[in-house]
Amino acid sequence: MPLIAFLISRAASVFGLQILTCTFIFRLVENNIDALGLSQLGLAATIASLAFAFPLGDLVDRISKRNAILTSHMILLGLTLGLTIVNPQTFWPIIAATACLAVARNFRSISQFTVFGDLIKEKNQKDRWVNLSTLSWQMSSFLAPLLAGILGSGQVSLIIASSCIGLSFFCQLYIVQFLTKTIHTLETSSATITSHAVNHSSPQSLLPFLKNNFKLHASLLLDFFIVLFAGAASLLPFLHDGQNSTIDIGILKSALPAGIIFGTWIRLQKNARDRWAEKLFLATFGYGICHLFLAESPSLHLSYILLFGAGIFDAISLTVRECILQLETPAILKGRVYALNNFLVNASDELSEWESGLAAHWLGVRTAIRFSGLIAIAGAGVFLWKAKSQTALSNCQQTRTAIF
Repeated sequence: MPLIAFLISRAASVFGLQILTCTFIFRLVENNIDALGLSQLGLAATIASLAFAFPLGDLVDRISKRNAILTSHMILLGLTLGLTIVNPQTFWPIIAATACLAVARNFRSISQFTVFGDLIKEKNQKDRWVNLSTLSWQMSSFLAPLLAGILGSGQVSLIIASSCIGLSFFCQLYIVQFLTKTIHTLETSSATITSHAVNHSSPQSLLPFLKNNFKLHASLLLDFFIVLFAGAASLLPFLHDGQNSTIDIGILKSALPAGIIFGTWIRLQKNARDRWAEKLFLATFGYGICHLFLAESPSLHLSYILLFGAGIFDAISLTVRECILQLETPAILKGRVYALNNFLVNASDELSEWESGLAAHWLGVRTAIRFSGLIAIAGAGVFLWKAKSQTALSNCQQTRTAIF
């Protein structure tokens, strides 16, 4: 039951945050903000996320999981309620609200990640539960833009977003009440191990771990690089002239999550870590091809199909990366590793909006999307080359060990 509550909590929080994001985008578009101006949302969120990512990760590793999960969700709930009351309408208040939400979202994500690791610790099908977690928040990413498109940019959207964040908070209250004894026991043992093995005040314990785990650091860096240069989501409101109403934008923004949901559902029962390098290469290459065709799309319907296809490829990558991140990270480093993941994801995701806005401003919207596709294809090739080199090196080391 706590795992079900966790999935509901994660889905509800993502749903609320997505509605808030879409509402702010709608308001800026209605104020005739262009692609470059819209990209400032991403820049503001990036600066805020990067400034607090590592301090938040270290904080979550230091304090109890119960305090971390409750504090992070309480801050997020208070912030969304405040935004609902203030109801920002103009450019700079929306930029400030986006920056604050980025920090609160980061804190919530890191604390959820550490608790989820404890919830699935005794489960046999860990990959399946990680995939279910991915599926839950992607369902929210799919449905939220559709509902936001119907609701428009009014204050009712903020009220619904706050209600979703409130539901997430109460689910977390149930989880920590149910698992107080379990979490306390785990934290006591983890603290004992940590006091002997890890120095919280230094990142030196984290860096050697990542350096020696090619699977983990390669998947993190590939995701950072591809999303940074191959994200076209911020350009969707400007892709088709005359079709930039809130409903049109909401439909297009829901296409990628819809594809991810379909792809994750197909792979729900499969082990995501088998032949992981081949899966990441295929996913990245296919993602780039879909973007190349998207740049030539003459209609909203074809664009939706191509974005749906890109989502299927992204689902392959996402399930592999989520399983590697959750199952390859020791408990004593979860806060800092996920802080690094959030650092890279938020930096790439939000900076991607800024980079795409600049590229669209200088080169045009469709040329910027073509550039995104080419970068993804090139990144897939570099990753495959490095993965093969690492495999060859590992095989050579194993041979030497067997000989001597």
